[in-house]
Amino acid sequence: MEQTKANQYSFQASQASLAVTFLIITFTMLFATLFLGYAIFRSNAPMWPPYNENEIPKWGPLLSTVVIALSSLTFILFQKLRQQIYLSLTLVFGLFFLFLQYKLWMELTYLGYTVDKGVYPSMLFAFMVIHAAHIVVAIGALIWLMFQVKSENILVKLTMKINNVGKFWHFLGIIWVIMYLILFIV
Repeated sequence: MEQTKANQYSFQASQASLAVTFLIITFTMLFATLFLGYAIFRSNAPMWPPYNENEIPKWGPLLSTVVIALSSLTFILFQKLRQQIYLSLTLVFGLFFLFLQYKLWMELTYLGYTVDKGVYPSMLFAFMVIHAAHIVVAIGALIWLMFQVKSENILVKLTMKINNVGKFWHFLGIIWVIMYLILFIV
């Protein structure tokens, strides 16, 4: 009987892992399409950055990158040590990342980067808004995981949930780093 439950949990874990992997592949295709569109726009621009654009802020995106990297680090610590404080810190860093994104949007708007000003500002906001929407979903998953950690008594199921939320969270961190490099550095 015990072996049957273990097999069932193992099967559920592999199904859930496959579903999260499929989700990440789907989101990768979405962001790859955005990156491709940006690359085509940029390669066809007569000059870069576009002649009528103000300097894009650098410190806000850099701080966002540091914060999202710290959130991945605290999640890794949670995965290894299973201490609630690290999951809570991941959530705090995630919320702080969203706050920094909002501040960046406000700064860009103040500098004249609005979606009605052309393709370039529209693409910047499209990247950031789509990424932020995914972060909001991932924050919801972190909050859900907090409740699961408190109530789940089957270690295999809990490990599966932690690993799947972690895959999604780290994926979004990697996407942000790529966005930071392409949109704000290169």
